[in-house]
Amino acid sequence: MEILIGLLVVVIVGELLRLRRRKNHEENKKPFGSDDWEIVWSGIKWREKS
Repeated sequence: MEILIGLLVVVIVGELLRLRRRKNHEENKKPFGSDDWEIVWSGIKWREKS
């Protein structure tokens, strides 16, 4: 059950960061995609620590 909650948190935080980043990218006109994997990996590492 804790794993599901952790994944849910990672997904929600990832989506919020992606939306914020998308606004920044519209201003900067930079491609994005690889940053999303960094969010996923940081979430997995955070789950392993706790």
